[in-house]
Amino acid sequence: MKDHDEDLDGSEDETRPLRRAQRTAAYPAYERYADAPVALRFVRTLAGSVTVGMVLLAMIVVAAALLSGDRPGPGYGAVTGHVVVAVVVVALQRSADRRSGAASVAAAFGVLAVAALTLWIWWWS
Repeated sequence: MKDHDEDLDGSEDETRPLRRAQRTAAYPAYERYADAPVALRFVRTLAGSVTVGMVLLAMIVVAAALLSGDRPGPGYGAVTGHVVVAVVVVALQRSADRRSGAASVAAAFGVLAVAALTLWIWWWS
């Protein structure tokens, strides 16, 4: 019977998924993520999705300002604010992904708070 680590000719199959030990050796952050509680992984995933949304929103606001030409469009304050927020949430998300414990939770909730504040200031008020 064929061992699952080797092909029929005895060579290792390079397309098979890496084992956990190999993944943690190749990607040290994987172990921290895989061993994190489900709630923490959920919060980090949610914050990551919000981060992508905020970066896309910043890109849309910049595009609207560039395409508005002589017509009224978003002002310099709104464009600058959205770009700064995008940079801040990316930095916070990176911190949330690379840390563990309370620091990771704080950074993830920081992403959510900055995004909520941005939407409140420039879109909902």
